[in-house]
Formats: sequence, C-alpha cells, structure tokens
Amino acid sequence: MSGPFDAHARIIHPTYVRLLLLYVRRLGVPIAEVLAGTGLGWRQLLAEKHFIGFDRLRAVVLAARQRTGRPALGLEWGLSVETAAHGLTGAAIATSRDVLEALRAATIYRALRGRAVRFDLETYADGASLVIREPFDFGDMRSFILEAHAGIIEHFLASVAGAPLTGIEYRFPYAPPAWQAAYARSLAGTIRFRAARMEVRVPNKSLAVPGVMADAGGRATIIASAERQLALQRGGEWVGRVRQRLLERRDAYPTLAAVARDLNVSSRTLLRRLKDEGATYQALLDEARKEAAAWFLAETREPVATIATRLGYADASNFSRSFRRWFGTPPAAFRRRGAARR
Repeated sequence: MSGPFDAHARIIHPTYVRLLLLYVRRLGVPIAEVLAGTGLGWRQLLAEKHFIGFDRLRAVVLAARQRTGRPALGLEWGLSVETAAHGLTGAAIATSRDVLEALRAATIYRALRGRAVRFDLETYADGASLVIREPFDFGDMRSFILEAHAGIIEHFLASVAGAPLTGIEYRFPYAPPAWQAAYARSLAGTIRFRAARMEVRVPNKSLAVPGVMADAGGRATIIASAERQLALQRGGEWVGRVRQRLLERRDAYPTLAAVARDLNVSSRTLLRRLKDEGATYQALLDEARKEAAAWFLAETREPVATIATRLGYADASNFSRSFRRWFGTPPAAFRRRGAARR
C-alpha cells in the first residue's frame, strides 16, 4: 500500500451503493436512516451515474454497520451481489468457458465497475492466484472493502461453476477479526489470516471446471463491448466531455446537435473530434442508455414502455430491439431473471 487515500476519489460504481442500501433494507433498516448525515439521498443515488467518492461510501458503510449491528456486513453483502450486477464485467465472467477464463475476465474488466482495488492474476504450477491489490490505506474501511471483494469473488466463482468450488484458499492480510466465525460460515474455502497480501488461490482442478453458462458466440459480442467501454474510459478530452453530459441525464438525452452547441462547436467538428479519439456519439449514447435500462428493469417496477420513453425511444419495440442487441435477451426476460434471483 502507498499513502492515504484521497477522501474524494471516486472509487465505486453507484450500483453497488444502491445494492448495499437495498440489502440493508432487507435486514430491516430503512434506507433513509442509513443515509441520514451522509450527504446522500436515495433519489440522488437513483439518478447518479458517476462513481461514488470514498468519503461518501465510507459514511454509508459505517452507518449501515452501526444500524444493522453486523460487523461482517461487507462479507454478507458481497455474497448477495449477483454476477449480472457487474454489468459487462459480470457478463464477461458469466459466459466464460471455464473458471480460469472467468478470473482473467475479472482481472481485465474490473476497472469498468470500480477503482478501489486492482486485480492481478498470477499462475503457478499447481493453480492460480487472484491478487487484490490495495493501492491506498483504507483505514477503518479496510475490512469492509476486502471482505466485500471476497464475498463477490466467492459468489461469481460459484455462479460460473454452478456450485461452490473446492480447494479455494482465501488469504487476508490482517489478524482474525472478532467476527472471524462469519468467514467460515460464508466462504467455502480455507481461510488464512495475517497473510502478506489479499489473494484468492484456486487449484488447477477448480480452474478447469467448465462454465455452466459458457457461450463463445455471445461472449465475443460482450468482450467487444467491454473493450469499447475500456477504450472509452481511457478516452480523451472530447469523449470525456460528451460522456459527462450524457451521464448527467438519466432520460431525455440530448441530441448530437444540442451537445455540440453546449460545447461551442459544430456537430461536424464534434463528430470529427470524437472519431479522432476512437468514439462516436451513438456509441456513447448507447453506453448511457444501456446502463440506465438495466438499472430501471432491475430496480424499479416501471413498465417497459415507460422505460423506453424515458430513454428516448419512439416506442417499446425499438427499445426492445436495442436491449436484445445489448444483453441478448428481451427486457421482460431480463427483469424476470433478476426477480427470480432475489
């Protein structure tokens, strides 16, 4: 680890904060009670598309721990997060041909959903290790962040394999906490404390377990989309400026001409500058609409037609065609699968 974490650094996708609050609500604690004094509101979080800052995340987590009385909240919540909640990262993981490919996907595409830690995949003669790097000192958030990642990893590995994997070893770089019994209850593998670093070791026999939802054809499309998003995330000045304006809107997205006027350039100039940075306005608009569509279907009961209108589609059929292209399934089926997992 290096120096202290920038308190305002945006490190986590807002989806995870929303899911944490919904999980806490299922434990009987009102969302408003957790958010009181954090500087965040539920309506604000529903509309938020930017990553959430460390200081805001910390305020929510500490309040949630206190009000639920669950010190192992990070571990418990991490286990509850469905692979589909990780967006394109989750889709790349879920459609992997085997566990090893899933770990590689998690390593490559993790940055699409969060910046709190870095994943590295190291291979050995007898297996591989997913190393969770801590670039900063998380202070009193350390156990929550590392436990949450352990729970998330446990869940997605079991989802890929179709059952909890055997022979996994979780190594935590701190002394056993007072709630260490929760680790044994929650994680299927062997648990070690006081390790030199945080890592999840997977033996070769588990790495070779085939993925139950392996889909080479569908995965190729997912990977292409994930690579485009990574490129956009690394995009230049004009990509960032356009994305900023799209992310500020959950519905009634501006036209290319409106964005160009806002940026004091012509539409032709804006298209040329985006092209120079490897992007198009339509790709950036699709990215924003896709993220919003998945959220509305998973977390609200709004009719598909209403969501289509929100996102600027002339009718539900056009929206459904776009949604099939993005996720390989119609909106109603996507919503039913999400509800069945709860």
